[in-house]
Amino acid sequence: MRKKGFTLIEIICALAILSVFAATTMTIIKPMIKISKEQEAQTVVYLTEDILCYGKLYSKYNETYLNGVIDKKKIYIYASGFSRTYELPKGYEYYTSNSKKTFKINSKGEIDISTTIYLKFEGENVAGISITVGSETLNVK
Repeated sequence: MRKKGFTLIEIICALAILSVFAATTMTIIKPMIKISKEQEAQTVVYLTEDILCYGKLYSKYNETYLNGVIDKKKIYIYASGFSRTYELPKGYEYYTSNSKKTFKINSKGEIDISTTIYLKFEGENVAGISITVGSETLNVK
């Protein structure tokens, strides 16, 4: 009579090998997910800075005033015939250190409010971008 199926020892050995493989894979995947989230947050900070700097340069070189709005899910700058918007990825939100949600950029490229724009991911602070009146620079915390 031919033997069909596997013995208990063979099944236990196969499960042990699979569990070692799964444990090794999980220890590698967790740090990769964390790094991926950190890189995504850094990209969001860069893109937020980018739209603010773009607005400052646009107003400076075109000698025009721009308006800006910091919404919970997006930031945008606009003037007649011009607008730029950056919408946050899912799970991210903007909050400001004060209640001011609107700002102006003068023809010198200066923003008229001092505030910190906080970037939150799922309720946790990821970064802050400080804006100072009359300053050329944006500071990231």
